[in-house]
Amino acid sequence: MGVSSWELLQGQASSDKPQVPHALQVATDFIVHWLLVVYKIDR
Repeated sequence: MGVSSWELLQGQASSDKPQVPHALQVATDFIVHWLLVVYKIDR
């Protein structure tokens, strides 16, 4: 779900920072998605 937004962030930061490992990308996307789901449930 958050892959598109992550790719946009990577595209903007690619010139400044090195590429983030794919594993970290998946983990970050999973955590963000999980937090959004929990937030919606609690709300």
